[in-house]
Amino acid sequence: MVAVRCRPMNQREIDQKEGKIVVIKEGGYCALEPPEGAKREFSYDYAYDEDSVQPDVYRNLGAPLLSKAFDGWNGTIFAYGQTGSGKSFSMTGSKEKPGIIPQLNKAMFERIEETQTSNPERKFLVTCSFLEIYNEARPFRPRCARRAWRWGVAATARPRRRRLRRRRCSSTCSTRQAVAGPPSRARTRTSTSRSTRCSACTWRGYRRSRRTRAMRSQS
Repeated sequence: MVAVRCRPMNQREIDQKEGKIVVIKEGGYCALEPPEGAKREFSYDYAYDEDSVQPDVYRNLGAPLLSKAFDGWNGTIFAYGQTGSGKSFSMTGSKEKPGIIPQLNKAMFERIEETQTSNPERKFLVTCSFLEIYNEARPFRPRCARRAWRWGVAATARPRRRRLRRRRCSSTCSTRQAVAGPPSRARTRTSTSRSTRCSACTWRGYRRSRRTRAMRSQS
């Protein structure tokens, strides 16, 4: 089930006198009508315009998922969109206008209470986990900072990041591998140990060593 929701214009867009090019109708119809260019039409299971309310979104998207979960099915609600498109408002909402998550949690515990009232021996286990990826980045603390804070000293120097360069695993191999180190060393490093060889060179070396042992045993 796929749905699309169009948020109302913010104050900045109103001050800039931006025009509306999104047209949403009943039956999941959505279209983009730019002043210049071709019209593009899309079809979804549900389509919500800027006048949509939170209970309608939950009734169509959250309530069926909760009902299936009590029947033993797994379910996922994935909110996708660019920054500022209204994902957090649709999923979390506010105290006055709760989104899908608060409404779903409230309905879930109400149903658990009703089920346990009629069947006290039935038990439920509810777990929760949360993961947030913001700007596709995660916190990073340099190793020297961790070591310094362990001894109670603030680290001021930031360690240099080792650059990855591509090199050949041997002088006769066309396969190039990533080697960490300064550019000058990466270009001159020609070690062909087993840990740095590619799979093709490792296999060729293994077959060559077998032939050598066989010839020595025959002689």
